[in-house]
Amino acid sequence: MTTIAIIDDDKQFSEAMSTYLSGRGYGTRCFISFLEATRYFSRKVDVILIDLNLGDGDGMELLKKVKNQNVQVKVIIMTGYDSLPKRLQSFALGADDYMKKPIFPSELEARIRRLVKKDLPVKSNNHLNDKLYTKEEQQILSLLLFAAGIPISLETLTERTERTKAAVYTCVCRLKNKVQQKYVIKTAYGRGWYIESIVGNEHFPL
Repeated sequence: MTTIAIIDDDKQFSEAMSTYLSGRGYGTRCFISFLEATRYFSRKVDVILIDLNLGDGDGMELLKKVKNQNVQVKVIIMTGYDSLPKRLQSFALGADDYMKKPIFPSELEARIRRLVKKDLPVKSNNHLNDKLYTKEEQQILSLLLFAAGIPISLETLTERTERTKAAVYTCVCRLKNKVQQKYVIKTAYGRGWYIESIVGNEHFPL
């Protein structure tokens, strides 16, 4: 079981994320202070969610402590006050992802799944045939299939494909037409895209 530590002084937010992730099969622990969190990290944890603005400490300092103790642990930084310098600083200190609040639970789970299984294989199935799909289309379709019904945001797809938002949007539109005989790609407004069902009662290949 993947274990996730949620460190945020907003107790209501932490409990909401914990409830959602627990319901999806993850083990979770919530911490509402810098001090409480630092006492826990001698234990095994796979992913740590850190709010930058903790009441009794700095999230960046906590990030440094976490990575000093275990460089392999995955860390997602969360903040309501996004800025490029903070983002760059967090990545320089070893953060694996950076999310601006408000955070949608489904997108958070998709990012967690990406981190715990970072190298997503591209299957050589017919729907990913190089002759039918561009490299970007293959990447996006693989991500949507891997998420298995969880919406993936435009920002996440942009980051993974290293393309502009306009290019990703156009790519998704093309995919909807190309895969309509097998897959139904739906829009979750404000949250991204997901595969709702498989035409012909087939199963997700990933």
